[in-house]
Amino acid sequence: MRGIRVSSDTKPVSTIGPSQAARKYVDRRELRDMMTRKDWPGLLFLSGHFGLIAVSGYLIYISPGGLLTVLAMFLHGVFIVHLFAPLHECSHSTAYKTQWLNDGVYWFCSLVLGLSPLHFKLQHVDHHTYTQDVDNDPQMILIGETLWGYLYYASAIPYFIDILSNLYRHSLNRFSERELKYVYDSARPRIVRQTRFMVLFYLAVLAASLYFESWIALTYWLIPRIIGEPVERIIRLAEHNGCDRTPDMLLNTRTILSFYPVRWLSWNMPLHTAHHAVPQVPFFSIPRLNACLQSRTKDVRDGYPQTVAFQVSRLVDQERNRRSAASQTKLDA
Repeated sequence: MRGIRVSSDTKPVSTIGPSQAARKYVDRRELRDMMTRKDWPGLLFLSGHFGLIAVSGYLIYISPGGLLTVLAMFLHGVFIVHLFAPLHECSHSTAYKTQWLNDGVYWFCSLVLGLSPLHFKLQHVDHHTYTQDVDNDPQMILIGETLWGYLYYASAIPYFIDILSNLYRHSLNRFSERELKYVYDSARPRIVRQTRFMVLFYLAVLAASLYFESWIALTYWLIPRIIGEPVERIIRLAEHNGCDRTPDMLLNTRTILSFYPVRWLSWNMPLHTAHHAVPQVPFFSIPRLNACLQSRTKDVRDGYPQTVAFQVSRLVDQERNRRSAASQTKLDA
């Protein structure tokens, strides 16, 4: 499947038009109601999310060690990395009607996950504007287009390398050529200030841990964060990997009909096609929007196990065909 290639003198193909076209399948009054922002759903979801983190943290505290501690840390880590869900929603400014709530939760989740708020927001804007465009979608996971790349990305190793690289480079006011496509000039000083604040915060946590000889940050934050991240990377791969490379939002994004607890923990983002079709709709109204669009959505999967099986199977076949073609080429030579 060939991607959208854009030459230097050609304007990139935006997904905004197709996104607006998808709205014709939704009643205008109903859509306007769906777009209404509220505080209480986000507070309810976040309270439940923090409650799960508290319970899993307590499981670590009471675990006797060994495998049970590892399992408790993994569960704790899964809940922590799912803070990406409120972070993502806050980046759209749709998590809460009250702006200071939106900004506060966004900053908290950014610090926990190591993602600079403004940089992520600008990157995510282009992801929505040029979804599945290999030249202009900065969040397209191209490494996941091969079997070994998929497995490597699912390990979260390249993701953590990227986070550390961004913290280092941005704190020194260094941006890649690709980043400068979506980081406009006036945003750079803010990103630099935000990143430097984050780095100072992490150094302060490190200094306090060393001074008090405390393992709290490692035990209840960093180690669980690291071992839980592969779950979140698999979820991110499930959203677009293997979908059509087209501006049409109903074709380039995948909807996953996961169990309600999983969907709840992800703030309804498994219903990802609906989110991309109308990003202005808050997470708590996504199920309603999905009901309007699901019959026209091309790629709908029953849960993450089926999605992962489909993706891996496709990549295994692709790798097998590649090796077969390479062997045939050698024989012909």
